[in-house]
Amino acid sequence: MRKLITILMMALSLPMLAGIHSYADRSVLAGGSWVKISVAQSGVCRMSFDELRDAGINNPSDVRVFGYGGAQLTQDFTRRKIDDLPQVPVYVGNGYVLFYVQGPISWEWNGSRFAHTRNTYSNLGYYFLTDNVGDKLTPKTGEAISGSPIDVTTFMNLQVHELDTINLVDRSGVAGGGKEFYGEQFSISQKRTFSFTTPNAVNGGKCSIYVDLAAYATATSKFTVIANATDSRTVTINPPATNDNYTFGVTGYTSFTSTNKSNQQQVELQFSNSVSSALGWLNYIELATPCSLRLSGDWMTIRTNTNVGSSTPLKYHLTNATSTTQIWDVTDRAAIIRMPATLSGNELQ
Repeated sequence: MRKLITILMMALSLPMLAGIHSYADRSVLAGGSWVKISVAQSGVCRMSFDELRDAGINNPSDVRVFGYGGAQLTQDFTRRKIDDLPQVPVYVGNGYVLFYVQGPISWEWNGSRFAHTRNTYSNLGYYFLTDNVGDKLTPKTGEAISGSPIDVTTFMNLQVHELDTINLVDRSGVAGGGKEFYGEQFSISQKRTFSFTTPNAVNGGKCSIYVDLAAYATATSKFTVIANATDSRTVTINPPATNDNYTFGVTGYTSFTSTNKSNQQQVELQFSNSVSSALGWLNYIELATPCSLRLSGDWMTIRTNTNVGSSTPLKYHLTNATSTTQIWDVTDRAAIIRMPATLSGNELQ
């Protein structure tokens, strides 16, 4: 199997002009034969010719893939919208195909950190496969960028822990209400530890932690957040200003850095309150860990904010690579580019 690395370059949003919305005269799904697949996370999907035939694709080497996956569509109507299904470039190998898929969690640079968005309405993304509609689309080959580059030997490994299980408007789960769901529930003095695997974490580097929380009580609540058993923050959440029937929780958050542990980071949460009936909830933990740019597994996603807002080019130095390793720029998933690279020993530049 060929190994594949995907590179995601984050760019600042640009203001859109009037007339950005267009509508297709006819859906791509209006004709032809189709196979629908679901994906639970973002990454590289590998399907063998046999798997494609079993699914109903008669000519696997001619497969076309359409869809925008599971990322939640923007609710900002001034931004470009997706009307019909966009086509996804497909790499055809020896008896298999590769294509990049988007799961229900997406990441975007917000000016200070990589922040995630979970699709409120679906836990899966969907793609549609055919061999008899449209033309084949393969990743285009990019061109080397001229200029004096910044050498990049690390990247940010982004992870999030988020369970959508409790709605504070209706904790019983019977009537429902609101689109924000929370995960683990805390009673007073309860403690929980969350572990994140981070291969090739930079020794002595600083990981960034963002924790989103909520609590409800008649007295002040406190969450103590401890990272890697060394760095801590306290989140104070005051009770509602007035005793009404419309407040079901008060939110709080903290953002700080901690020194990397070897290949596993830990975040501990402890909830405290003077009122025995007090409750707290974890919404999510975001973790961004600087890791060495070393191939780990069959594929990996690389993100960096090194040149955000700058035209200075970057030169990536990826170790543990082979002659079959590919670099894809997946910033625009409908126009994925296979980047040129030079292999020296086991380092790909």
